[in-house]
Amino acid sequence: MSFRAVFSGPPDTVEESEFHRWYDDHLDEILAHDGFLEARRYSIEAVEGSAAPANYPFASFYRIDGDPEATNMVVRGAVSAGEIVHPSWFPLPRSSWAFYPLDEDELDALPDSLIMVMADSGAVADEALGGWYRQHVGAGPTPGREVLYRIVPSTVDEAAPPSTATMASLIVGDAPPDATGVPGDVVVLRAVALGPGKTP
Repeated sequence: MSFRAVFSGPPDTVEESEFHRWYDDHLDEILAHDGFLEARRYSIEAVEGSAAPANYPFASFYRIDGDPEATNMVVRGAVSAGEIVHPSWFPLPRSSWAFYPLDEDELDALPDSLIMVMADSGAVADEALGGWYRQHVGAGPTPGREVLYRIVPSTVDEAAPPSTATMASLIVGDAPPDATGVPGDVVVLRAVALGPGKTP
C-alpha cells in the first residue's frame, strides 16, 4: 500500500485553531477523490535530525491505492476545477513525500502513533541501508510492524533545506529505534495522531 505524507504548520499570520479547522475539513475534500483509502493527521516531534520535514509540527498521512503521484495529479486537477478550495493564506510552507513499499508487509490502517526513520543512502547501496533497517529497526519494540519504503519528495515552499532521504521506515508505536550506525544522514520523527483516521 502506498502513502503520501504532507508535513506543514500554520503560517505566522494564522491561528493554530483556524489551521486545524481548515485541515480537518480538507481531509474530507481529499477523500472524495479516487485512490484515497484513508487520511489521518498527526503532531510531529523531531527525535533526530534537522532537515525538512523535521522542522514541521504537523503532518497528514494518506493511505493510497495506486501511485501517490497519480493521486497528487488528481488533487491538483480538483483544485484547478474549484472542487477543492484553499484558504486565502494558502500556499503554506510544506514538505510532501510519496512512499512506495519495498516490503510485502503493509499497514492496513493508519496507526495511533508511529515512528518514521528517513535515511539517505548516499554512497551506500540501497541494499545495505535496507539491511540496516531489517537488522536494527525490525528488532525494535514492535517486531513485524515495520514497513520499508522508497521515498520520493515532491516539495513545495520549503521552510528549510529538505532531507536527501531515499528510503524510510514506518514503525507502529512511539518508541524510536537506536539509529546508531545507520548509513548516511538520518531523520527520525515521532508522529502521534490528532484524531481518528478518516475514510471515504
